[in-house]
Amino acid sequence: MNETPLTLNTLPEHAGVILQCHDNPDADTIASAYALYRYFTSLGEPAKMVYAGFNSIKKPNLTIFADELSMPLEFLGKQTPSAQELLPGDPLLITVDCQHGAGNVTRIEADKVCVIDHHIKETNEYISADIKAYLGSCATLVWTLLKDIGWNLDDHEGVSTALYYGLYMDTNNLAEMFHPVDRDMLDHLHFDTRFIKKLKGVNLTKEELVIAGRALGDVHYFDEIGNVMFEVEQCDPNILGFISDMTQQVDGVTTCVGFSEINGGVKLSLRSSTNEVMANEMAAYLTQGVGSGGGTRDKAGGFLKCPEDAGAARDFLAGRIQDYFRTYDKIVSGVDALDTSAMKTYRKKPVTVAYVEMSEVFPPGSAISVRTMEGDADFQITDDTLLMIGIQGETYPISRKTFDSTYEKLDGTFEFSPLISDADFYTPTAHDKLYGKQFPLMEYAKPCVPTGESYIYAAPLERDTKIFASWYPDGYMFGKPGDYVAVRYDKPLSSYIIDNKIFAYSYEEVSNADVVK
Repeated sequence: MNETPLTLNTLPEHAGVILQCHDNPDADTIASAYALYRYFTSLGEPAKMVYAGFNSIKKPNLTIFADELSMPLEFLGKQTPSAQELLPGDPLLITVDCQHGAGNVTRIEADKVCVIDHHIKETNEYISADIKAYLGSCATLVWTLLKDIGWNLDDHEGVSTALYYGLYMDTNNLAEMFHPVDRDMLDHLHFDTRFIKKLKGVNLTKEELVIAGRALGDVHYFDEIGNVMFEVEQCDPNILGFISDMTQQVDGVTTCVGFSEINGGVKLSLRSSTNEVMANEMAAYLTQGVGSGGGTRDKAGGFLKCPEDAGAARDFLAGRIQDYFRTYDKIVSGVDALDTSAMKTYRKKPVTVAYVEMSEVFPPGSAISVRTMEGDADFQITDDTLLMIGIQGETYPISRKTFDSTYEKLDGTFEFSPLISDADFYTPTAHDKLYGKQFPLMEYAKPCVPTGESYIYAAPLERDTKIFASWYPDGYMFGKPGDYVAVRYDKPLSSYIIDNKIFAYSYEEVSNADVVK
């Protein structure tokens, strides 16, 4: 079938909607289907929530979740009726948190199929889809679809609570949120805290405690790199996180990787207690080309589409874990002097970027958090604080003295270049940490342009590289082959990494004779 983008107000012509969860449903697929069910029924459309497979829901948290929010979730078994038999006429089948034709969802024959999912693309059996594998939960994706059409969740009791629980459970208690949009949804939802607390207290069954014990009895230690790897039999993803938290407390273990077969692939859970390894970056490495991964510096997760045989998954991960630790270079900015003799000299092109006078947005002394694709950065506002916004939305604070010496202010407003940004681009926002209010920074962004008087030595990286810098005490800058390592012309110990797309767009080569002394 030909694929077209999915939006809730441009769905194919239909009479009724069937919302199918994946087999052995988890909280995320149920919550996502429920939010959409409430949306369609609020429009007066007939709708059904269904799932199929061999097993009906048994976990206590999920049965309480569905019962107390009065979800009309119907179990079809393995022999499923067609979409027309479920809803006579011309119904639309939407698979939620799964993809029609994939291995983790029993097939329902339908003439019109749409997909809403946050896993990597597996099939083409639909006429429209919204698949965003970088999000931490399908609930986040459903929230964006509802928000984009102006549907107010607060007018529909229980929907916000359901979406919150879907995100909470699919991101290991919010520890593995892949994208800033996950955090945006978390900030905007008004949910029933008492009900969520009740659900947290019934999340683990006695059988799952036994599963955790078996996994802990068969861990594999990579002592030379401080890593531990363990396998968990097929289970709820939160059991993975539960075991990861325990292994991370073992003496000599600085990183851990747990895995379990789930949803037609392999679910990962990672932890790091060392500044030399970011869990989210390690997750991205382990899943590169075969899945997706992300999270925070300390906790992350991922999903692999690799051989489902446990032995194959174990061997694959063991190899990638060891490769990860031996395939990157380490540079300490301010300490390690790089050899610049073979590097070329560059200066910034007159490419328009943006700056924000932060004291115009927040009173001096305010503690704020700036949300970007790279994560949340916290700092305190002073009269001297400006925030730079680059061509990909990358942000960093800059002193007024440095700004005045290297940038020229322009009149007008700033817009991102379509040559760099894309449809999934995330523009930075700022949060007042005291009052919790969010400010879209682009409303305050003003254009500026480099003066051309800032020079660097630079060369493309040949290996993965981590640069540790004093201005980034809790982590490091990470570059891949093709990205650039740069050294400031006037500060030979100051090194950093520039993304290859940003470098090609923003810098031009000059001869040493052209450098302004």
